[in-house]
Amino acid sequence: MSEKYKIFIYFFVLALILSSIYFGYDYSVYNQDYHHTFFILSSIIDYDKGLKLFEEIFLQYGPGQIFFFNFLGNFIKINLVSISFITSIIYALNLYILFIIFKKISSIHISFLLILIIYLIHPYSIYPWPDYLSGLCITLFFYFILNDNLRFSIYISSIFLFLSIIFRSTYILNILFSI
Repeated sequence: MSEKYKIFIYFFVLALILSSIYFGYDYSVYNQDYHHTFFILSSIIDYDKGLKLFEEIFLQYGPGQIFFFNFLGNFIKINLVSISFITSIIYALNLYILFIIFKKISSIHISFLLILIIYLIHPYSIYPWPDYLSGLCITLFFYFILNDNLRFSIYISSIFLFLSIIFRSTYILNILFSI
């Protein structure tokens, strides 16, 4: 395979990822979802006010998303748009890491085709649910577990597997059965 062809594939994957970020940003700005996004924002605001998780704040999936956006709130303003846009960036990052993983276990052609199919089915994040954050952690788990340096990667991958449960606590059953 020629270098120009590889560069073309990388360019096309980059275009898919950047368009996913753009469409996610556009959706975040012009299509406010006051049910899903506001549920997350109100939980973050309640947590900042000192309310207790699971006692005074109803968390449907887990505390990870609240911790994550609370941490990001130290650097940027967290509002309805930023929650959706950050989730879109995380989804696009997940697409890129999936491309790297697929390329590692198969060929660049198959990895490109798989990313293209995923993109065509789901081009950007619509709702800022913790599935995207948990999905990124699961993808990073696979990325590190497939790393050649097993001693180092087993610890890092286990941290990401744990984080995926923190972001979406209902994944614990699937992960336990998989282990």
